Amino acid sequence: MNKFYNKVLHLYREQFTPAIYDVHYYKHLQQDLFGMDNFAHVRMGLFYEMLTMAIFGGELFDSMYKTLEWKDFFNADRKIRPDVIDEVNEIIYESKASKSGHHTNLLNRQLECYETYLRLYPSYKLYYVLFRHNYNGIMKSKDYMQEMFRKLAYGTHAAISLPFSIILHLHRHDKYRKYNSDQWANSGCTVIGSKEMNRFYFEPEVVMQEIGLNLDDYIIHKYFLGIGIRVMDECVHPFPFVHIVDRDYNKWYTEVFDAVPF
Repeated sequence: MNKFYNKVLHLYREQFTPAIYDVHYYKHLQQDLFGMDNFAHVRMGLFYEMLTMAIFGGELFDSMYKTLEWKDFFNADRKIRPDVIDEVNEIIYESKASKSGHHTNLLNRQLECYETYLRLYPSYKLYYVLFRHNYNGIMKSKDYMQEMFRKLAYGTHAAISLPFSIILHLHRHDKYRKYNSDQWANSGCTVIGSKEMNRFYFEPEVVMQEIGLNLDDYIIHKYFLGIGIRVMDECVHPFPFVHIVDRDYNKWYTEVFDAVPF
């Protein structure tokens, strides 16, 4: 982790001001972990949902039993459970985390559901917030929730938020591996390798150009994040944070979604 800091520290000089400095969400913990607190991936996911809420604001989606539901263009029922929703600014945040050295999976069904949702609700925007941590063996961890939160608060060492325009481009690009397996909720996934994710933190401009994105369409912010943030009383160690936004979201939406959706 120290090598990572030394390599990127000079790139991340601007301090990011989080929306919420101190996140406590006991109601959500009680609802989401009822009967599932022995699942490490659930506890980890909840930590990063709360950290995403601290960074951007909004609210954690009410509980694991609630979903966004709608009918698509074929009148088929669709539903999805976002992580964080800012209803005032009409922004959805999907948080994901992976250990350094591990790949990042983008689930096909989730992407397809979000795509249909954005087609029907054009005023909403969507960001994927991708975190990196150094918590060894987290998926088999027997740590109590607070101890896991403590390790993640200290061990999270990078994050990047990508607009859905980039996520969709990654999903459709031939460069990234595709898997179709029952393991991935019967839908398959797109895999972003560890080295490629690291390059997004070090040189996002280069990676974006390599996969055919026009840098003029985006604004890239490089921040230092975490000073003063607390998640369930655990102080988050500062880390570099890349935040990429569409320069003209309406332009992208028109180019991609105004075509016939079937």
